[in-house]
Amino acid sequence: MSYIDCINHEYIGDFAGIAMYHPTESITNRDRSAGEFDCHPHELVLGGGWLEHPGMVIRRPDAVVAHFLSSWIDATDAKEFNESEIGKANELISNVLYGLPKEKIFDFCNWSIRNYSDFYSACKSSAMSSPFVEDQRINVFESWLASCFGELVFFSFPELIESTIPDIYSLFQGRVWPLYRNITISVNLYDQVWGRMSVSGGEPKPHHAFKLVRNRENA
Repeated sequence: MSYIDCINHEYIGDFAGIAMYHPTESITNRDRSAGEFDCHPHELVLGGGWLEHPGMVIRRPDAVVAHFLSSWIDATDAKEFNESEIGKANELISNVLYGLPKEKIFDFCNWSIRNYSDFYSACKSSAMSSPFVEDQRINVFESWLASCFGELVFFSFPELIESTIPDIYSLFQGRVWPLYRNITISVNLYDQVWGRMSVSGGEPKPHHAFKLVRNRENA
């Protein structure tokens, strides 16, 4: 049993072979030394803890979105935007990220050196849609990681940022496209037991954030 199974949550999909979740209730004062972690509905979680992979909580969805949009501007030259809009976008992004250390964005809960090493190798694997490419500059991997998760939040969990960075979201909404696509989503009938939603008077039921269903209309 994983720690996340004790918490109401949505199963999102997988990143680098590790399950991702969206908590739907707040949990605090947990025993980190036992592989437990605090989490809240405004956050996302990678890894379920306990018998599953150790958890990593994305504490600042606004910051990972800012990283993604910064990467998007660099990768595309933002030709959809005029010079004034680019200046405004860079200012808004800088206001979110300036002086913010990565450990305030990612909270690695009880990870071992082996966990870090294996995760880094998995992120470089050609099995990823857009794997990380090594660079000697400091913090490049962390920025890539934040950008991947920021892409997920921007397109699939806008409710996590609409109230915290409304100016950024409104400026970019409908005008950008994905760069990474590194989150895999299960198709219909896969992983039926993943996710948890408490049911009054009964056992918790599986609860998925997304589910792909085959379109059979033209079959």
